[in-house]
Amino acid sequence: MTHRVATVLAIVLGWTSACTCEPPPQPEPIAAAQGQRARPARPAVPQAPKLAITHVAAGGDSTCVRASSQAVRCAGAIVGPQAATAVAVAVPADVVELAVADRRACARTEGGAVHCWASSPTPSAAVVEGVTGARALAVVDDAACAIVDAGAVRCWGERAGKPFAAALAGLQGARAIAFDGPLVIVHDGAGKVRHFDPTGAAVTRDNDGDEIGGLVGNGLGCVIYRGALRCTGDGFEGNPIDEQFQPTVAHATGVCGRLGEREIRCTGWNADTRPTSGRRFHSFLVPDTVTLAAGRRHVCALTQSGALWCWGRGDAGQLGARTQQDLLPTDLTATLGGDG
Repeated sequence: MTHRVATVLAIVLGWTSACTCEPPPQPEPIAAAQGQRARPARPAVPQAPKLAITHVAAGGDSTCVRASSQAVRCAGAIVGPQAATAVAVAVPADVVELAVADRRACARTEGGAVHCWASSPTPSAAVVEGVTGARALAVVDDAACAIVDAGAVRCWGERAGKPFAAALAGLQGARAIAFDGPLVIVHDGAGKVRHFDPTGAAVTRDNDGDEIGGLVGNGLGCVIYRGALRCTGDGFEGNPIDEQFQPTVAHATGVCGRLGEREIRCTGWNADTRPTSGRRFHSFLVPDTVTLAAGRRHVCALTQSGALWCWGRGDAGQLGARTQQDLLPTDLTATLGGDG
């Protein structure tokens, strides 16, 4: 497969180029130390791929996609070290959401059913009994949760070697869910943030009860609070963000989001794990991005035309093939989606 490589404006924060194909056009210089952004070079107009990706999820060292062929395929730790390429998962055709971690993945159907499977080179999905009317998913290695009818939240999984299934008490109208380490973080119907153990017990955290603008990503407890990005370990006020920057995913080395209609910006973490205020960042030109997904050290951007561009670490096969070198943004539509 011929890979197309996106134009990159980067201050490298742990990701280095592994591209052996033709080099991208050189952008204008970027004033990195001051956080100034140069005008990005104009990329080639993306062509609609023969095979399109409709949904993408990433988590840990794993990636799952649903293609226009209705096939769901996963790569990385979720399919184990034996798999050299993305592996197909038998799930219903009407999948509308995917969620993945290294040891567990789930798919939500249009009718609100949830099907989950464990890490395996030959994954076998099974419907989650007792979960109906699902509207949103969040997954970690040992647990999963779903927003269900009326905005209630149900969770299931294994903790301390024992399976569990629980409803989170006192929740109605939940807007979004994610994991903050082993805990579930909920944007509730009143617009406030709340924490729970997925087995059902409420847990108090410093920012519980704060009115927030939304959750950012899964796993790190990042929220938008008073116009600032605040993650686990932050001070109360968090770190101000550029009002044009819309962070939507978090990973081990920072957060990523859209900046305008054509650019993806990723900011790095400071030494104390707080996201920077924007002075250190790298930017990628991926026009018409509609969905971002991030794992531990890789990010994927799904475009309006169904093309899937991914970058970062690939040593666990999470980008469709094992590589010890990091990728710059590369079109992995066919690599992860299959031949259709």
